[in-house]
Amino acid sequence: MVRRESNKQLHIVMYRSKLVQNRCLIVIKNLKNDKNVFKVIPCSKIKIYLANLLRQKNFIKIKLLSLEGNYVKINTAIKGSGWLYFPTHKKAVGVVFYGRQGVVASPALPSREAYYIPLQSPILSLIDVQVIDFY
Repeated sequence: MVRRESNKQLHIVMYRSKLVQNRCLIVIKNLKNDKNVFKVIPCSKIKIYLANLLRQKNFIKIKLLSLEGNYVKINTAIKGSGWLYFPTHKKAVGVVFYGRQGVVASPALPSREAYYIPLQSPILSLIDVQVIDFY
């Protein structure tokens, strides 16, 4: 299964384990920069995982209203943890949002507009970016 998105070509391959009958391996490959993501899940859940992966909207465009230290305010309400992705600077910063406020991993953000990527999305490891996370 090949999916093309904005000059990124993703190739999804599924393998079944011969030793453990209920385990399947999903390999998501980015053919542009040769990066891979491996996910091992039960074979009964593989159709649900792929349907959710292909259906979900990974990127939500947000605008940063204010930044005070590690606290940030945004224009839309989001609950959850994830990444702020700055495509022009090739940088991703870890973030946790609760409503319109959140905490970022780094107080030095490159611009005021970013994309929010949820934490459970495997797309971040396929993009060639510099990652700043909580440690």
